[in-house]
Amino acid sequence: MHDISSADTWILGVKGTEMASIIKKVKPYVNKDTRIITLQNGVSNEEQLSGAFGKDKILPASAYLSASIREPGKVVQHGPHKFHLGALDQDNNQLLENIVDEWKAAGLSCVRSEDIMAKKWEKSLWNLTFNPLSAITGAKVSDLLDDPLLRNTCDSVLKEAALISEKKGILSRKNRPEMFSKVRKQ
Repeated sequence: MHDISSADTWILGVKGTEMASIIKKVKPYVNKDTRIITLQNGVSNEEQLSGAFGKDKILPASAYLSASIREPGKVVQHGPHKFHLGALDQDNNQLLENIVDEWKAAGLSCVRSEDIMAKKWEKSLWNLTFNPLSAITGAKVSDLLDDPLLRNTCDSVLKEAALISEKKGILSRKNRPEMFSKVRKQ
């Protein structure tokens, strides 16, 4: 791990359940120039990382891609991808622009998000609403929405999760994504 102390930017892509352990392990290697791109699902990782290292060190990111396990040990990505990157501290704006440009130059579809936490909440709302029901039923999102009972369940889950984002001041009723209409357009 001693090699990471000389890196100025890290990409952290671990499960949120491992955050406390990872923070303890990497803390000795974080220096004044270190910035951590947190490429993780969920919306609480940034809080934990900011608490440990300061919000000026954290660059939240969100990945939109579709992948499946073809066979054990072989993951295949399907269709287009897009990465959204943002900053919790405005002092990182130039660094963020540089990272976005570098990722684009490497062939990645990448954009800078002015409100990355709202973007991450939008993705979390989608995941919370559809992923468990899809896993339980084996149905695609469009099938969930076509079935009145499952559609009602999706509505209830989305409303409950959206209330949490509203209470945290992230998404409001006015700027909450119209998820179901987006699905219908695809």
